Amino acid sequence: MSINTILKDTMSSLANAESTVPGWRKFLDEYLKRRKDDEDLSDMAIQTYWFADYLAKRRRKALGVKFSETFSNLRSLDRPTNGRKAGMLSYSDGHTTHAMIFTMLKKRKRYSLGNESLTVKQTQPSIFVILSTKESKETQVCPNCGSESPTDECMNGCPYCGTKFNIKQYQNKISGESRGITSLEFKRLLIASIGITSLIIIIKQLIDNTFGNVVLNILIGLIIGLIFGLLPYMAMQLPLLIFVFFPRVVRDNRLSDYCKILRKNDPNMSAGEISSEFESRVRAFFLAGKDDNIHFVSKVEASDEYADVADAMIDSYNKLLTIPSQEYQTIRAHMTVQLVRVKDGKLTSEKLPFTADFTRNKETKTQALPDNEVFTCSSCAGAISILEGGHCRFCGNNTDLSKHGFTLQLMEPGWIEYTAPRA
Repeated sequence: MSINTILKDTMSSLANAESTVPGWRKFLDEYLKRRKDDEDLSDMAIQTYWFADYLAKRRRKALGVKFSETFSNLRSLDRPTNGRKAGMLSYSDGHTTHAMIFTMLKKRKRYSLGNESLTVKQTQPSIFVILSTKESKETQVCPNCGSESPTDECMNGCPYCGTKFNIKQYQNKISGESRGITSLEFKRLLIASIGITSLIIIIKQLIDNTFGNVVLNILIGLIIGLIFGLLPYMAMQLPLLIFVFFPRVVRDNRLSDYCKILRKNDPNMSAGEISSEFESRVRAFFLAGKDDNIHFVSKVEASDEYADVADAMIDSYNKLLTIPSQEYQTIRAHMTVQLVRVKDGKLTSEKLPFTADFTRNKETKTQALPDNEVFTCSSCAGAISILEGGHCRFCGNNTDLSKHGFTLQLMEPGWIEYTAPRA
């Protein structure tokens, strides 16, 4: 299924998109502007997504790398592109609306160091996940258990679970950004095929002066090029479909298809959010320093080996599988990670294979946490911010945050196969 098909199927939802997620368009415009200017996202994104971005900014500053992120096809958000424009799929888990905004936007990241620059292009269109809740002065939603209570009952903590959190209003939060299904633009190939063929024929006719007239030679050359330009285009269609298009669609669908299986036991799980969740954990691993507490997303410590990494992103998934366990749900991913590094004073980009294990407690279900992610200490019931990595500042107890979401348990170079233990 192509991104164009997805957009076509979701066009009907555009009519009530503004009422489903109020102000999402204005919010997305502001988000894209901040990405371009490399500004802080702390008030626009959930904490795990913001934290990975914060680490990247800090690392780039330390390495002296300047950064800008732009998107092509911005007009497609307002005007139809090939008869279509941005589409939306949304659902509510009771207190928060999840909206997946399908776009035709293609990302371009530009890194610069001194007089040299490096550009990383994303060929797949972007999908943004926005969490939204109606503004209310009368009630508050607990960021830990998700229960909604009157504001005056939340002043000293959630009436249900005791979690203390800052009472503030929010409407929209970015919970992640993922890549859509690849969309090869065959019309460009057609135009290129006709254009190159016509140019070759016109040049030949002008040299041979076939018809004794420059204008006539050019006109006839265009007509012949139009006819014969279709032949190489048609000849390239089958190999492109077999060797390029279908393999990429299968690759890009891998995480989506895997999430369909997981959704049987976790109905709120979406491929867009899980993709962003995995990427934020991988980025934190590569971009954190030794003094950073990243235990809320990773049990794997940061390594000096990657101190020269200016940015990291998951390029693709080669394989996804579930490792059997009675207590934990562990997903092993064979992935290709793209690293932007500074080596010998120069920017480099490399794509390397890695094996990553993402683990959470089997009883944990996906829940939306648009505001500050705060949990309750199992020992003293004190409030623990997710940015404290599960460490309670009151009693010193460490909480296993796999009860609240996926944590990175393994990150190793190469693709490591899982071998079941012998009985």
